[in-house]
Amino acid sequence: MATPLVGHMDPWFKGCMDETQILLRHIFRTENRITMPLSASGSGGIEASVLNTLEEGDEGIVAVNRCFLRAQYEIATRPHRKS
Repeated sequence: MATPLVGHMDPWFKGCMDETQILLRHIFRTENRITMPLSASGSGGIEASVLNTLEEGDEGIVAVNRCFLRAQYEIATRPHRKS
């Protein structure tokens, strides 16, 4: 807890992010250079995963048995406007 925080402009953070992106590309078997981690809450991660994989009219299956899965269902079924 006494360790100083590292800011997003710190050179160490940039190196850490570069390494993380390389590892994510390996895990997801992609060459896409903009593969990156998402800094968000669990709900933000769920929303990003739904909105980046489904388009208007697509069908999906969500097993609703906990609060986060209920949120995933609600995100997937509500109408979305494209920016």
